[in-house]
Amino acid sequence: MSAPASSPLHETPRLASLRGKILLTVGGTCFLAIVIASLALFAHETVNQRDRFRDDMEALARIVADYAVGPISFGDENGMRDALAVLQTRQEIIEAELQNSDGTVLHRFGTSEADEEMEAPANGEISNFAGWQLVIRYPLSYRGEDYGDLVLVADYQPIFLSTVKSFLPALFTLLALTLLIIGPIIWILAGLLLKGLNRLATSAAHIAETADYSIRAPESGEDEVGQLTRTFNAMLDKLMAADSDLRDTNEALNKEIAERARLEKALVESSRYAGMAEVATGVLHNVGNVLNSVNVSAQVVRERLEGSRISTLQRTVQLLAPHREDPSGFYANDPKAKLLPRFLTEIHQNLAEENRLIREEMVALNTNIEHIKEVVSAQQSLARSAGVEENLIASMLLEDAMRIHIASSKRHDIHFETENPEELRLVADRHATLQILVNLVSNAMHAVKRLGRDRRRVELSTRRDGDAIQFVVRDHGVGIATENLDRIFQHGFTTREDGHGFGLHSGALAAKRMGGALSVHSEGLDRGATFVLSLPSNPSVALRDRAKRSPNAPSPTPQPAPAAAASAAPAKDSTS
Repeated sequence: MSAPASSPLHETPRLASLRGKILLTVGGTCFLAIVIASLALFAHETVNQRDRFRDDMEALARIVADYAVGPISFGDENGMRDALAVLQTRQEIIEAELQNSDGTVLHRFGTSEADEEMEAPANGEISNFAGWQLVIRYPLSYRGEDYGDLVLVADYQPIFLSTVKSFLPALFTLLALTLLIIGPIIWILAGLLLKGLNRLATSAAHIAETADYSIRAPESGEDEVGQLTRTFNAMLDKLMAADSDLRDTNEALNKEIAERARLEKALVESSRYAGMAEVATGVLHNVGNVLNSVNVSAQVVRERLEGSRISTLQRTVQLLAPHREDPSGFYANDPKAKLLPRFLTEIHQNLAEENRLIREEMVALNTNIEHIKEVVSAQQSLARSAGVEENLIASMLLEDAMRIHIASSKRHDIHFETENPEELRLVADRHATLQILVNLVSNAMHAVKRLGRDRRRVELSTRRDGDAIQFVVRDHGVGIATENLDRIFQHGFTTREDGHGFGLHSGALAAKRMGGALSVHSEGLDRGATFVLSLPSNPSVALRDRAKRSPNAPSPTPQPAPAAAASAAPAKDSTS
C-alpha cells in the first residue's frame, strides 16, 4: 500500500534533525580524521626535516673541517678566519670555533672569550640536539694526524617555524575543501538513507492526526527500515482489529449505561417511595409508643369513673328529695339525717381524690397527645428543614421521657431510678432527643415487665464524656443475645413479637444527624442491657470537626459499640 495523497512525503522536523545529526556526525568524523592525518603527516615531515637539517649541518662541518686543516697546521690566522667565514654565511649557525688537539680555541665567532665552553655531543656522536640547538664536534685530522676539532652550534627553531607557517595554510585549505565537497555528499546520502524512514514517519503522523488505521506506510526495501515498516504495518493491522473490537465494546457499554440509567431512575423513584414509607413507619412507631401511654391513661380514667362513689351521692339526693318542703322535720325526726354530715364529708373527700387522680391522668393524657402532635409535625417538616436546636437540660429531658410512661410504669409496677449528679446542659433538637429517649425507656420497660417485682426497675442517668453529654438507660431484664448485637440497629430487625424493628434504627439515625451516636452493650441473655445516647454539648462544633476529618465519607448505618463500652441495646423481647 502507498501513503495517502493527503499526506505528502515531506520531511518532518524530527527527521530533518536526524539528517543534520548524521551530517554532523559523519562530517565531524571526516574532519577529525583529516586533522589527525595532517598532524601525523606534519609530525613525520618535521622529523625528516630535522634529520635532513642534521645531515646538512654535518656535511657542511665536514667540508669546513677539511678546509681548516691546512691553516691550522701552518698556523695561518687568515686561513682559519676564512674557514669560519663560510659558516657565518648560514643564518642558522649561531656559534662556531676551531680548537687544537689540547682544546685551545684557535678562532671562533658568535661568542666572546669569556663564554663557557660549548657542550660536546655525548656517546661519541658527531652531533647532538640540545633543545632547538644542534651541537656538532667534527675532528680535524689529516693522514691520521689529529689537529683538533671544529665545534659549531646551529639553531633549528627558525626552520621549524617556517615549516609551520607553510603547513597551516595548506591544512586550512584542505579542511575547507573537505567541507565543501564531503558536506553535500553526506547530505545527499543521508537523504537517500532516511527516505524510507521519512515515509514511515509521515504515515505515522497522518494516522495520529486522522485516527485512520487503514493507512499503510510504503515499504522501502529489505533493509532494517523496510523491516521496521513491515512491522509497523502489521502493528496497524492488529490495532485496527483492536479498534474495531473497542468500538463494538463501547457501543455495548453505551447501551448498558443507558439501561443502567433507566434502572437507576426507577430505583430512585422506588427509593423515594421507600423513604416515604420509612417516614410513615417512623410516625406510626413513635406515635404508637405514646399511644400506649394514652391508652393506659384512658383506661385509668375509665376505671376511676366506673368505680366512682358519685352513685352514692345520687342515692343521698334521692333520700333528700321528698323532704324539700320540710327539711327541718327530716333532720329532726329521721335517724338517717344524723349520719348525713359525716357521710357527705367522706363523699367529698373521695370525690376530691378521684378528681385529683383524674386531673393527673388528663394532664398526662394531654401531654401525650401534644407529643403525638409534635411527632407528626416534626416528620412533616423533616423534608423542609432541620430540627430546631434549643438550650436543654439533660435531666429534664429524662424526666419528660419518664412522665410519658408514668401511667404504664404504675400499671406494671415498674420503678424508675434516676442519677443526675450535676445539671448538664446541651444544645440539641428537643423533639428528636425526646423521641429517642421515649423509645429507649419503652424498650427497657418491655424488658423488665415480666420479671419479679424486685427486678422491675429502669435506671436512668446523665453524665459528661469530654465534650459530649450521655443519656444512659439501663435495665436488668432479659438482655440481648451476642449474635444479635451486630444487627440491633438494622432497619426491620426486632426480637419482640409485637415489634416493628424501626425504633432503634430511626433513633440511631437521628442521633447521627445531631452529631452524636447511639450505642449498645449487653452481657447476654438474662443479663440486662444498656443504651447510651451520646450527643455533643455544642453540635455545630462537633459536626464541623467531623466534616473536616471525613468530608466525603458516607453516613454509615449505626453499629453497636464494642462489648467493653458502657452502652447497650434492649433485651431479646424488648427491641423495636
